[in-house]
Amino acid sequence: MIVGIGAILLTVAGAPGSRAYSPASDMEASFMARASRTVFPQQVLDPADEQLVVWAGIVRGVDAEDTDTGRPIVDLQVEHRYFDWIEDRSIQPERYFLSPKGEGHFRTRWLMPPKAPASWVMETVHQKDMVVVYGYPGIDEQGNVEMRRTEYIRLIPTELWRDDVLSYGRGPEVESLKTPMMEPQPLSEK
Repeated sequence: MIVGIGAILLTVAGAPGSRAYSPASDMEASFMARASRTVFPQQVLDPADEQLVVWAGIVRGVDAEDTDTGRPIVDLQVEHRYFDWIEDRSIQPERYFLSPKGEGHFRTRWLMPPKAPASWVMETVHQKDMVVVYGYPGIDEQGNVEMRRTEYIRLIPTELWRDDVLSYGRGPEVESLKTPMMEPQPLSEK
C-alpha cells in the first residue's frame, strides 16, 4: 500500500476502486498501446485510412462458420457504445460502465485462432455480451460502418457491464443517471 497526503492508493489487485481499463492478455495490451480511442464510427469516411482503432459495444448479432483452414470466421453485429476505459471495482457486480449513447451499429468479422470450431463460438458468444474490438474501420458497399480488418476481439460477459449509471459521449459532459447498487442491472434492460 502506498499512502499519500489526503489519499490512499491501494496497489493490491482486486482492491475496491477505479482503475484504467486493463487488457486481458499481452496480445490485447500490444493492440491497446497502438490503437486510437478518439476515432468513432461516425468519423469513418476514407476507406483507405489505415488507422488502428479500438471500439466498445454490445453484441446484437452473432454468426460463425467453419472454414477449410480450420479457423472459423466469426461475424458480429455490434451496437457501438461510448466507453470511458475505466474499470470500477466496488459494491456492484459490474466492472464496466458503458454509456447508453453510441454511434450506431458496426460489423466485424474475425478469423478465429485454430481449434475453435464455429459450434464453440455459437455456444460461447452471446447477444448482450460487451465486446472490445481492435481493427481498421471502413465503409462497406451499402454505406455501413465495418471493421475491414479485425485484429483482436475481447468479449466481456453480460453480467460484468451496465449502461444505466452514467451517460456520456465525445464531449466532457457526463450525466449521472443513478447510483449503482449491489443488485445487477436487469438483463432485460441491456
